[in-house]
Amino acid sequence: MLKQTISYNQASAKLQVEGLPDNSSGHTEQTIGIISSFKLQLLGAPDLEGKKEHLVSLMSVLLPYARHLISGTSSSFISPSSPISINPLNGRHQLILRSSKPDIKPLELILDHAELSDLIRCLDDLRTDPRVKIQWELSNNIRFRRIDIPLVRPVSKNLIAPLIAALTLSLSTFLLLMIQIPNPEESTDIRSQDRSLLNK
Repeated sequence: MLKQTISYNQASAKLQVEGLPDNSSGHTEQTIGIISSFKLQLLGAPDLEGKKEHLVSLMSVLLPYARHLISGTSSSFISPSSPISINPLNGRHQLILRSSKPDIKPLELILDHAELSDLIRCLDDLRTDPRVKIQWELSNNIRFRRIDIPLVRPVSKNLIAPLIAALTLSLSTFLLLMIQIPNPEESTDIRSQDRSLLNK
């Protein structure tokens, strides 16, 4: 049985997954049903390698972090087993990966928005790839509640600005109509009368 390799490439990130088809599930030879290893290459960072559980930990942290970031509710995330965490840091993103070996220091990566976007795109492409038949168990993949999204506001609040604009326009129009503009013909008559009086 030949090992399959699938790559996902973006400008600053490359994710490569290796695995085998799961014969018990009737997978074809071009399918990965069992992930044996993966390699992640990020621009300006050392290559990262691991097994399926490390990949799941990476997804369980980065995917919900990106969803919260887009919704305007950015916050720190850490995987349940605590080897991976990500935090907002001065307009960037601090990704920390901890080794299971005690003598290896944690690896800290600082990603900008474009680099984070490329990494998320690679993980999303893997998660939705029909060639990879994996049941991803992501503990943080929970739908937002309406109250958790600050961009979703009651309809009454959304109508305040248009209502104020309409009232301002109506008031301005009313004040303009109240201003009396002199009739040019009346002005001419008044001037003629003034001249006749002066001549007398």
